[in-house]
Amino acid sequence: MLNKIMKKSIWAGVLLIAGGLLWACGDEKSSSGTGEPSATPGAEFDATYKALFTTHCTGCHSAQDPFNTATFTSVRANRQKIITRIESTDSSKVMPQSPTTQWTNTDKARVLQYLKTSTDFN
Repeated sequence: MLNKIMKKSIWAGVLLIAGGLLWACGDEKSSSGTGEPSATPGAEFDATYKALFTTHCTGCHSAQDPFNTATFTSVRANRQKIITRIESTDSSKVMPQSPTTQWTNTDKARVLQYLKTSTDFN
């Protein structure tokens, strides 16, 4: 009988510890443990990628342009089109067009990864 009680106590302790660890860690996208992304949409854009879009895109694609890349809202609205143009192998469609604002391979890869996978777009 005492052996049964000890086994149940051990399992209760294990479950309690496991539950506490899960609660403390929360969702990997969340620092609050709520399962929701902790940053506001566009936070990663503003902190890291806006400067790259400014350097490579907004000289031609500013606020008056349908492919405006100056704000997160416009990048989000045109995200798939932007990806298509950056990845294009057609020299008349690939962006950026200007030889002075071409992507480095590193920046191009970073921006494409951001556009395809960032939690900014969830």
